[in-house]
Amino acid sequence: MASTLPALVQSYIAYLQRSGHKRRIVNITRQQLDYFVTWCQTQSITTNDQISDTTAADYVGHLQNEVDLINGAAIGIRIVRERVTKLRRLFEWLARDTNFSSDIAATVPTIDKRGKANLPSHCCYDQKLPA
Repeated sequence: MASTLPALVQSYIAYLQRSGHKRRIVNITRQQLDYFVTWCQTQSITTNDQISDTTAADYVGHLQNEVDLINGAAIGIRIVRERVTKLRRLFEWLARDTNFSSDIAATVPTIDKRGKANLPSHCCYDQKLPA
């Protein structure tokens, strides 16, 4: 059964609150996942059953090429890593607590300490942050 992405994120946030996570962590998680939901909406992905095995890689590629609207520079490695970590945890929770595919949950790329993502070759983005 398909659920909207905002509803799934809200369910995950409620789970974090019930689990006793600090309010600051919950708020940061909500903020970081809102970026993913917004990006998905620009890609016409609105429900969990529209997420494919390339969605996470495409999102990470987008993050690595995203520009900060305030100063025009690429967003920092720390921010990319934080957003990817929050996405991975959301996908793991979805695989554990809903009918979301664990195969898709396993497709969230890892980011090394230099900020390079382990993107699959079929991903449409470069594998490094802009200089």
